[in-house]
Amino acid sequence: MKESIEASEKEGAPAPQLAGMGTGNAGTASQHRQKTVSAGSPWQKCGKITLENDTLKIVYESFGKDHAVYIAAGDLQRMIKDRWSPPAPVQEARDQPDGAVILQKIGYACRSVSGRALKISTTTSGGDLSCPWSSLLSVVDRRAKGAPVSRLNAGECLPGPRVPTSPGIREGLVTGF
Repeated sequence: MKESIEASEKEGAPAPQLAGMGTGNAGTASQHRQKTVSAGSPWQKCGKITLENDTLKIVYESFGKDHAVYIAAGDLQRMIKDRWSPPAPVQEARDQPDGAVILQKIGYACRSVSGRALKISTTTSGGDLSCPWSSLLSVVDRRAKGAPVSRLNAGECLPGPRVPTSPGIREGLVTGF
C-alpha cells in the first residue's frame, strides 16, 4: 500500500482510494451491545382529539382534572387549508348559573414550525400540547375516530451544564461569551 502511494506521488497520478481497505467489516458496528437506545420519551400522552359536528374537541388531563376545549369548524378549516394562517382560538365551554353555556377563549392552536404537528397552548394545559398533523388530518377526514394528544413532560428534561460563576463582573462576562 505504501509503495503504491509513493509511486503515485512520483508519477503525479491521483492517490488511490482508501475505501474498503479497512481491517474490520461493517457488520461489527451494528452489534446489539454497541447500540444506544433512549431510556424513555419526554412526551407524555395526556388526552385525545375527536371531531364533533365539524368542531374539534380536545380532551386532556391536567392539574388532576379533565378538561375539554374546542376549536370551531371555521378556524379548523382555515388552519388546515392555509399553512401560514394565524393561530386559531381554543375555547372552553363554561356553564353559567342560569343554565346558559358561554364559550371563553383560553388559548390558541397552530401548526408547529416543522409543520408535522398541531401545537395547542391553553391556560389549563400545564404546558404545550401536541398532536401529529397526519393524525389530526385523519380525524378531520373521518378516517379515524380520534388522535392522541401529548404534553412535553418538563420533569424528565435533563438540564444543560452549568457555567461556573466568578466573583467579579469581568470574569463572569468572560465565561459567558
